[in-house]
Amino acid sequence: MRPHSVIHVGLAILLVAGCDVFTGPADRVDITLAVSRDTLLIQADTLAIRVRVMNPTADTLRFDGGGCLLQFEIRDKAGDVVAPELLACPAILRHVRLAPGDTLNATFGWYGERWTSRVSPPPPELLPAGTYQVYGILDAIGDRQRTDARTVILVQSATEE
Repeated sequence: MRPHSVIHVGLAILLVAGCDVFTGPADRVDITLAVSRDTLLIQADTLAIRVRVMNPTADTLRFDGGGCLLQFEIRDKAGDVVAPELLACPAILRHVRLAPGDTLNATFGWYGERWTSRVSPPPPELLPAGTYQVYGILDAIGDRQRTDARTVILVQSATEE
């Protein structure tokens, strides 16, 4: 065995021995989505969107993400993302360590408008009444996951409900 091969093998053993468990979250965490209502009166109601990630395993899980680790997206009936289209996230690297049973939670509010930017938002563009799909997002580095959709109906007036 060549000397540099021994160094690589030794370094790999040292790195593995120093970790609890280094696994991307895709096959290990549970990601769930909850919404506060199924029907939303445009600009009168707020849809609370909660994204939750839980470690259901007996192992400590580690993964990395950016400033917007937990997110949401809303898609119209054509499948186009209408909110949020652009997200201004802090330029940070998060090292996440989830012990067994630990959770990460994020809650967002949405009023039935199209989002174009969180940095310098223009006046909101109200979306037309209709059916929209809401998804929770876990955006870990190298592993973006999306929950199953929840359907939300936007209405223009309370009599449409």
